[in-house]
Amino acid sequence: MRRRGVELHTRHLLTCWLTLILVGSLFSAGPAHCNGLPEVWVDNYPLSEDFDGDEYFATIQAAVNAVASGGTVHVAAGSYEGPVNIDKPVRLVSDDPSTLIVGPYGSDVVRVEHTHDVLIANFTIMYGGRGVHLDHVYRSEVRNCRVIGSTMEGVRVSLSERVEIAECVVNEAGKGVSVLYTDFFDLRNLEILNCAYSG
Repeated sequence: MRRRGVELHTRHLLTCWLTLILVGSLFSAGPAHCNGLPEVWVDNYPLSEDFDGDEYFATIQAAVNAVASGGTVHVAAGSYEGPVNIDKPVRLVSDDPSTLIVGPYGSDVVRVEHTHDVLIANFTIMYGGRGVHLDHVYRSEVRNCRVIGSTMEGVRVSLSERVEIAECVVNEAGKGVSVLYTDFFDLRNLEILNCAYSG
Protein backbone atom coordinates (compact mmCIF):
# COMPACT_ATOMS: atom_id res chain seq x y z
CA MET A 1 0.00 0.00 0.00
CA ARG A 2 2.82 2.39 0.88
CA ARG A 3 4.63 1.57 -2.38
CA ARG A 4 1.51 2.40 -4.38
CA GLY A 5 1.25 5.76 -2.61
CA VAL A 6 4.89 6.55 -3.49
CA GLU A 7 4.22 5.68 -7.14
CA LEU A 8 1.15 7.96 -7.22
CA HIS A 9 3.09 10.78 -5.57
CA THR A 10 5.98 10.38 -8.06
CA ARG A 11 3.56 10.31 -10.99
CA HIS A 12 1.81 13.44 -9.68
CA LEU A 13 5.16 15.28 -9.33
CA LEU A 14 6.17 14.24 -12.85
CA THR A 15 2.83 15.47 -14.25
CA CYS A 16 3.21 18.82 -12.46
CA TRP A 17 6.80 19.18 -13.72
CA LEU A 18 5.82 18.49 -17.34
CA THR A 19 2.89 20.92 -17.08
CA LEU A 20 5.22 23.66 -15.83
CA ILE A 21 7.63 23.02 -18.71
CA LEU A 22 4.84 23.17 -21.32
CA VAL A 23 3.27 26.32 -19.88
CA GLY A 24 6.67 28.00 -19.63
CA SER A 25 7.48 27.20 -23.25
CA LEU A 26 4.16 28.70 -24.39
CA PHE A 27 4.86 32.00 -22.64
CA SER A 28 8.45 32.22 -23.85
CA ALA A 29 7.62 31.40 -27.46
CA GLY A 30 6.23 34.53 -29.19
CA PRO A 31 6.87 35.50 -32.81
CA ALA A 32 10.01 34.11 -34.45
CA HIS A 33 11.64 37.50 -34.98
CA CYS A 34 11.25 38.37 -31.25
CA ASN A 35 13.82 35.71 -30.40
CA GLY A 36 16.45 36.86 -32.92
CA LEU A 37 19.84 38.39 -32.35
CA PRO A 38 20.08 42.06 -31.31
CA GLU A 39 22.88 42.72 -33.84
CA VAL A 40 23.84 40.85 -37.00
CA TRP A 41 26.47 41.44 -39.68
CA VAL A 42 26.35 40.98 -43.45
CA ASP A 43 29.46 40.36 -45.53
CA ASN A 44 29.33 38.51 -48.83
CA TYR A 45 33.11 38.41 -49.21
CA PRO A 46 33.84 34.66 -49.24
CA LEU A 47 36.96 34.84 -47.06
CA SER A 48 35.37 36.89 -44.28
CA GLU A 49 36.34 35.48 -40.93
CA ASP A 50 34.28 35.69 -37.81
CA PHE A 51 36.75 36.21 -34.97
CA ASP A 52 34.29 37.15 -32.23
CA GLY A 53 31.73 34.37 -32.69
CA ASP A 54 28.98 36.49 -34.24
CA GLU A 55 27.54 35.05 -37.40
CA TYR A 56 28.01 36.80 -40.74
CA PHE A 57 25.25 36.49 -43.30
CA ALA A 58 25.90 36.48 -47.04
CA THR A 59 22.66 38.29 -47.89
CA ILE A 60 20.92 41.28 -46.37
CA GLN A 61 17.56 39.50 -46.40
CA ALA A 62 18.91 36.57 -44.35
CA ALA A 63 20.26 39.02 -41.78
CA VAL A 64 16.97 40.95 -41.63
CA ASN A 65 15.12 37.68 -41.07
CA ALA A 66 17.52 36.72 -38.25
CA VAL A 67 17.74 40.01 -36.35
CA ALA A 68 15.48 40.66 -33.38
CA SER A 69 12.72 43.22 -33.56
CA GLY A 70 14.40 46.55 -32.79
CA GLY A 71 17.86 45.17 -33.66
CA THR A 72 20.58 46.37 -36.02
CA VAL A 73 21.84 44.87 -39.29
CA HIS A 74 25.40 46.05 -40.06
CA VAL A 75 26.29 45.68 -43.75
CA ALA A 76 29.93 45.55 -44.85
CA ALA A 77 31.01 47.44 -47.97
CA GLY A 78 30.27 45.51 -51.16
CA SER A 79 27.49 44.74 -53.61
CA TYR A 80 24.35 42.86 -52.55
CA GLU A 81 21.30 41.64 -54.42
CA GLY A 82 17.79 42.77 -53.57
CA PRO A 83 15.00 42.74 -53.02
CA VAL A 84 15.13 43.38 -49.28
CA ASN A 85 11.81 43.17 -47.43
CA ILE A 86 11.47 44.58 -43.92
CA ASP A 87 8.36 44.01 -41.79
CA LYS A 88 9.63 44.72 -38.26
CA PRO A 89 11.45 47.53 -36.46
CA VAL A 90 15.10 47.33 -37.54
CA ARG A 91 18.14 49.52 -38.25
CA LEU A 92 19.73 48.62 -41.61
CA VAL A 93 23.04 50.47 -41.76
CA SER A 94 26.33 50.50 -43.65
CA ASP A 95 29.49 52.42 -42.78
CA ASP A 96 30.19 53.01 -46.48
CA PRO A 97 27.54 54.86 -48.54
CA SER A 98 28.86 53.23 -51.72
CA THR A 99 27.59 49.85 -50.45
CA LEU A 100 25.25 48.67 -53.22
CA ILE A 101 21.85 47.04 -53.02
CA VAL A 102 20.89 46.12 -56.59
CA GLY A 103 17.29 45.23 -57.30
CA PRO A 104 15.52 43.20 -59.96
CA TYR A 105 13.72 44.96 -62.81
CA GLY A 106 10.22 46.12 -61.93
CA SER A 107 10.35 45.28 -58.20
CA ASP A 108 10.96 47.33 -55.08
CA VAL A 109 14.65 47.10 -54.18
CA VAL A 110 14.02 47.84 -50.48
CA ARG A 111 10.43 47.47 -49.28
CA VAL A 112 9.35 48.37 -45.75
CA GLU A 113 5.75 47.61 -44.83
CA HIS A 114 3.38 47.33 -41.88
CA THR A 115 5.97 48.27 -39.25
CA HIS A 116 7.50 51.18 -37.35
CA ASP A 117 10.86 52.58 -36.23
CA VAL A 118 12.91 51.53 -39.26
CA LEU A 119 16.16 53.24 -40.23
CA ILE A 120 17.88 52.69 -43.59
CA ALA A 121 21.20 54.54 -43.74
CA ASN A 122 24.30 54.86 -45.93
CA PHE A 123 23.51 52.81 -49.05
CA THR A 124 23.51 53.16 -52.82
CA ILE A 125 20.27 51.55 -54.02
CA MET A 126 20.16 50.77 -57.73
CA TYR A 127 17.59 49.82 -60.34
CA GLY A 128 14.31 48.05 -59.66
CA GLY A 129 10.89 49.57 -60.15
CA ARG A 130 11.21 51.58 -56.94
CA GLY A 131 14.41 52.09 -55.02
CA VAL A 132 12.78 52.37 -51.59
CA HIS A 133 9.09 51.80 -50.89
CA LEU A 134 7.67 52.54 -47.43
CA ASP A 135 4.07 51.37 -47.10
CA HIS A 136 2.00 51.52 -43.90
CA VAL A 137 4.99 52.53 -41.76
CA TYR A 138 5.28 54.79 -38.74
CA ARG A 139 8.20 56.83 -37.39
CA SER A 140 10.79 55.64 -39.93
CA GLU A 141 13.72 57.20 -41.76
CA VAL A 142 15.86 56.87 -44.89
CA ARG A 143 19.14 58.74 -44.41
CA ASN A 144 22.23 59.39 -46.54
CA CYS A 145 21.26 57.08 -49.39
CA ARG A 146 21.69 57.40 -53.15
CA VAL A 147 18.88 55.92 -55.22
CA ILE A 148 19.82 55.45 -58.87
CA GLY A 149 18.08 54.15 -61.99
CA SER A 150 14.63 53.16 -60.68
CA THR A 151 12.10 52.83 -63.50
CA MET A 152 9.18 54.19 -61.43
CA GLU A 153 9.92 56.20 -58.27
CA GLY A 154 13.23 56.52 -56.53
CA VAL A 155 11.38 56.70 -53.20
CA ARG A 156 7.69 56.04 -52.62
CA VAL A 157 5.94 56.61 -49.29
CA SER A 158 2.31 55.52 -48.97
CA LEU A 159 -0.25 55.32 -46.18
CA SER A 160 2.35 56.17 -43.55
CA GLU A 161 3.04 58.65 -40.76
CA ARG A 162 6.13 60.46 -39.43
CA VAL A 163 8.53 59.46 -42.20
CA GLU A 164 11.76 61.35 -42.87
CA ILE A 165 13.91 61.23 -46.01
CA ALA A 166 17.15 63.07 -45.24
CA GLU A 167 20.43 63.78 -47.04
CA CYS A 168 19.53 61.53 -49.97
CA VAL A 169 20.07 61.79 -53.73
CA VAL A 170 17.63 60.37 -56.28
CA ASN A 171 19.16 60.16 -59.74
CA GLU A 172 17.88 58.89 -63.11
CA ALA A 173 14.54 57.59 -61.83
CA GLY A 174 11.12 57.75 -63.46
CA LYS A 175 10.00 60.06 -60.63
CA GLY A 176 12.09 61.35 -57.77
CA VAL A 177 9.85 60.94 -54.71
CA SER A 178 6.12 60.24 -54.48
CA VAL A 179 4.14 60.60 -51.27
CA LEU A 180 0.57 59.29 -51.01
CA TYR A 181 -1.79 59.60 -48.03
CA THR A 182 1.04 60.20 -45.56
CA ASP A 183 0.99 62.52 -42.54
CA PHE A 184 3.98 64.35 -41.04
CA PHE A 185 6.34 63.62 -43.92
CA ASP A 186 9.71 65.41 -43.83
CA LEU A 187 12.21 65.92 -46.67
CA ARG A 188 15.62 67.30 -45.69
CA ASN A 189 18.56 68.04 -47.98
CA LEU A 190 17.19 65.92 -50.80
CA GLU A 191 18.59 66.17 -54.34
CA ILE A 192 16.57 64.96 -57.32
CA LEU A 193 18.61 64.77 -60.52
CA ASN A 194 17.93 63.68 -64.11
CA CYS A 195 14.50 62.18 -63.44
CA ALA A 196 11.85 61.87 -66.14
CA TYR A 197 9.29 63.65 -63.90
CA SER A 198 9.97 66.19 -61.20
CA GLY A 199 7.41 64.97 -58.63
